[in-house]
Amino acid sequence: ARGSIVTLTAASTSSFPCGGWSGDASGTNNPLAITMTTNLVITANFASPVADLIVDNPEAEFTGTWSTDTAAADKYGANYRTTATSGGGATATGTFRPNIATGGRYDVYVTFPTVNKGAAGTPFYISSSDGDVTVLVNQSTGSGGWQLLTSGKQFLAGTNAFVRIANNLGQGGKN
Repeated sequence: ARGSIVTLTAASTSSFPCGGWSGDASGTNNPLAITMTTNLVITANFASPVADLIVDNPEAEFTGTWSTDTAAADKYGANYRTTATSGGGATATGTFRPNIATGGRYDVYVTFPTVNKGAAGTPFYISSSDGDVTVLVNQSTGSGGWQLLTSGKQFLAGTNAFVRIANNLGQGGKN
């Protein structure tokens, strides 16, 4: 109702703090008390307290047999790597280990190009100071850009944390 006071509280789905409000409100108060005089459009804005880090395949450590290609139009960087899937244990891994200058909470994303015979359940193993988690990613329908693997994971400064992709799908015949 007109004249009523509404309190807005910005709550992140990640660990990023609220950086302020935009639209029909401004400032950084959270919660924010608004007196309703008309319909309003208000957006809570969140900002990462740490810088983005990208670890691409030139910096990764690979075990097993991988092929390097450049043909996919939606690749990130100059090239990409593929390996055949394994019906048993992992026979090939790629480990992406960032050198983290500022410890903090990070969201972890992956991007991959559209490849022939992409696997539907590719395991991505994320190791951080919060513990380890495995996320299965469907690579059979193309990249779709950056995809969130996990959010708000604590990473300490240095090179102790990593993301590892493996070919142990329990199924052969995929890339």
